[in-house]
Amino acid sequence: NKEDTDARVTLPSLCAAYINYARNKGDANLSKKIYNKIIFGSNYAQVPNKTAEEISDMKTLYHQCIAVEKSDVKQNYESRKRKLICVFDAAIEFFTMNGCDRLSNDFTKMKNQTLSELAFSAGK
Repeated sequence: NKEDTDARVTLPSLCAAYINYARNKGDANLSKKIYNKIIFGSNYAQVPNKTAEEISDMKTLYHQCIAVEKSDVKQNYESRKRKLICVFDAAIEFFTMNGCDRLSNDFTKMKNQTLSELAFSAGK
């Protein structure tokens, strides 16, 4: 059956591809605009009962968002910290809402470690 073999494209996978393109161009602002639209500017991430594929693609997207914020050295410590907390909290809420406790716990641990590393690098 052709439908069974065709790869489905999800909204988060499209956003992740576009973020990757923007990052390769060195455009952190474009990367942030893209992820802010899907994570904070739409109801996509607030609607539960995502498919396994959508959850996997959102995991990839959240990792990219975190990488964008971690690598934006133009921001001061407080701004980076605030933005990272927003992304991590959104990821944790998304995975919890979709019944993915393991992913929620993984992102909670990653949040704590990332914020500790950020504080250490900023001498806090």
